[in-house]
Amino acid sequence: MKMEDSKSRDGTYTISDLADLLQVKRRTVVALIKKGKLRGFKIGNEWRIKEAAYDEFIRQQECLTKEK
Repeated sequence: MKMEDSKSRDGTYTISDLADLLQVKRRTVVALIKKGKLRGFKIGNEWRIKEAAYDEFIRQQECLTKEK
């Protein structure tokens, strides 16, 4: 799935969108948010993650990988 396909018009992703992009379970994405590793916010009962927060998370993971 391409990033453009999963991103909503307002530049945010849902938990399901990111789970598909990262090829992990939805609960893994929620855990990342709750641990503070991925910034997100709730609208009602639904989590949303801004594109910038996703990009920042990916950059951090790349840095961690390079350090090892």
